[in-house]
Amino acid sequence: MKSINILAGGPENNFPKNFADFLTDENEWIGVDAGAFYLLKHGVKDITAIGDFDSLTREELFFVKDKVDPKHFSQAKPEKDFTDTELALRWIEEKLDYRKYDSINIFGATGSRLDHEFNNFLNLFLPEYKNILDRV
Repeated sequence: MKSINILAGGPENNFPKNFADFLTDENEWIGVDAGAFYLLKHGVKDITAIGDFDSLTREELFFVKDKVDPKHFSQAKPEKDFTDTELALRWIEEKLDYRKYDSINIFGATGSRLDHEFNNFLNLFLPEYKNILDRV
């Protein structure tokens, strides 16, 4: 079963118990903000990194930029119209043939700021994501 996995920057204690089973290069990985750093530090090599990266230190951001193919790195300005997780959903819609994947898994989208948590849930139901909703 082929999947697109998104790792947002939520706390590790909210990851599922079997999260390590997902940390492979066989699926498409999108690291959102601190999620990109986490994935690279845990051995996932070919990722897309998206976000404003405001939760990373300068050294961590340099590490991510150094490890990610520039075609798969997208840094947004902190003053933007979309959340970092929304930017990942938009990337899926615009840059990936999501029809080739059985599922889209979102990890790290809960347990941090309540406004981010609500946005992560509610944004999935916006009209622009109707094509991918059945895979999430």
